[in-house]
Amino acid sequence: MKGLIVLFFVVNLYASKGGPEKEAMKGEVFADKKKMALERIDQRLKSLGDSKACITAATDMKGLKECRKQEHEARKANKEKFKGLRDAKRAEWKGKREKMKGKKPDVKNVESH
Repeated sequence: MKGLIVLFFVVNLYASKGGPEKEAMKGEVFADKKKMALERIDQRLKSLGDSKACITAATDMKGLKECRKQEHEARKANKEKFKGLRDAKRAEWKGKREKMKGKKPDVKNVESH
């Protein structure tokens, strides 16, 4: 009887934690987020380098304004690009979470005698 109760609690604890699949997914999500953050930083650095080159080459206020406009457009485009990538990853992660929920053991049907 005690063994069955202990087994019930162990299965319940395992199900609530999500098991090794959930831990693997956490690692995958972290790796994806880290990769996206580094890509975004690289893109910002490239954009800043382009802006610096444009401003250095500007000879008058009109040229400087054009550089600022280009910088603004580049930031806006990058923001939209990474927003789309982020939303796609979120949808992917959500699908994986939903898939994992279906794999959890059914603890409610375990009877204790």
